[in-house]
Amino acid sequence: MELTKKLSILIIDDDKEIRESFQRILERQEYKVSIAADGDEGLTLCKEIDIDVALTDIAMPNMDGLEFLRLVHHYSPKTEVIMMTGQSTVERCVKAIEYGAAAYLIKPASIIDILNCISEAAKKLKAKDAMLEKAIHHSKK
Repeated sequence: MELTKKLSILIIDDDKEIRESFQRILERQEYKVSIAADGDEGLTLCKEIDIDVALTDIAMPNMDGLEFLRLVHHYSPKTEVIMMTGQSTVERCVKAIEYGAAAYLIKPASIIDILNCISEAAKKLKAKDAMLEKAIHHSKK
């Protein structure tokens, strides 16, 4: 990820008001924002465009956030996924950890917590890019 590149964020939530509210807030922070109504729609977007961070609800129709998390890295290996839920359980949290979630937030999450999680995810992306650059440089020797 280039330092000057705008972070690309995907918001996945079945609640239109939440999607659009997060979209407005994050666009004001200069992020490139895409939205999806469920995990299936989000996965389709991840196959079509480069998504750096996905911010997804867990409880949604069609494909829930945990299933999205389980599948997304097959199509977009570097995407960091932040999970949000208003119905937290230990089982859901454990699944999110097993599937590689970057963070797990309980709704209603503050915008500061969300922005902090996005910032941490951006650091992870930079670290992944640095590892890849080293591997590419080493393989050219």
